Amino acid sequence: MACLVSVIIPAYNSEKYIERCIGGVLNCQETELEVIVVDDGSTDNTYSVVKLLAEKDSRVKVYTQQNQGVSKTRNVGLSYAQGKYVIFSDSDDMLEGKNLKQLIDFAEDCNADLVAFGRVNCYENGSRTEYFPKGNILNVADDFQFAFSQTILNQPNFGWSSCNKLFKREIINNNNIRFLDYRAINSEDRLFNLCYFMNISKVAFFEKCHFYNFVRDDSLSHAKGFPESVKRNIKAFEYVCDYTICLPEDVRYKLLRYYFVSFLNNVVVLELDVNDAGVKSSAISFRDAIIGMNEVLEAKGIICKFNYEKSIYYADNGFKYRMLNNLILKHNFYPLAATILFGYVKFTDMMNTFKSKQKGKK
Repeated sequence: MACLVSVIIPAYNSEKYIERCIGGVLNCQETELEVIVVDDGSTDNTYSVVKLLAEKDSRVKVYTQQNQGVSKTRNVGLSYAQGKYVIFSDSDDMLEGKNLKQLIDFAEDCNADLVAFGRVNCYENGSRTEYFPKGNILNVADDFQFAFSQTILNQPNFGWSSCNKLFKREIINNNNIRFLDYRAINSEDRLFNLCYFMNISKVAFFEKCHFYNFVRDDSLSHAKGFPESVKRNIKAFEYVCDYTICLPEDVRYKLLRYYFVSFLNNVVVLELDVNDAGVKSSAISFRDAIIGMNEVLEAKGIICKFNYEKSIYYADNGFKYRMLNNLILKHNFYPLAATILFGYVKFTDMMNTFKSKQKGKK
């Protein structure tokens, strides 16, 4: 029987969560699927729990290996996958399978290469944050920059995780897209998504939520660890520069350019929106990220044509940074904010555009 979708779950010491994770996927009874669980050298009973589930339901397939980290474990899962489509899930999160058939049908109907669907962040204190993408379709091949701005910038939760997306396995394999070692890159999902994004024609959004992300208090995105995370991402950027050296120059520069932009967007949103940091500390993280990644590019002899001096000026100027924050977070002007960050337009031009849009809302 043909397999339509492969759900890949890397698991490490997940005996407390893995049954919930797999059970959510198995709620789907209407479509052909396989649940590929790769136990990454767990020292608890994770493998035994999954093995028992596999004996009860033939759709569950379990593999085990010595500990290699989440990125390599996902890649192992990809090597076993047989589905036309691929979905990734972390073992402590949950993909709700009850609407999986509708998701597949939607992807088939609109012939999308990538479908992003809803996500709910569930916190330990019982609160929840819901992200429901607007149901639309973008032709990436027609205007890559616009599609990028409307997804990774305009909808931040689109771009940072691989776990709320439906991928085509053929595109992944034909372009040899794999996850880099998270211990070296720290933001392996972002690079994987960008590499995939650069090789597709159409992205679509499915409004119903399927993915539940259970956020623990020790998350690296929390404010306490965020400055250190910026440093790790700068180091990761150096790794990405080396990783992309085999690509044609124009493709390589394009990938690095958009990786750079997406991470700065990450800095702004996490510091100011998620962590509720002040403008001054946020500007410092923002400026450090720009300077650090610029130094990496200069050391590698890579010229991506960014206006770094202007970017740093806006980061150092509290008033203008506050205005930028207002545009990004309060009015969702991600594409416009990205242009000003890299000197494509003058600040005055941006403000005139902002005023005209505000006037049009009246």
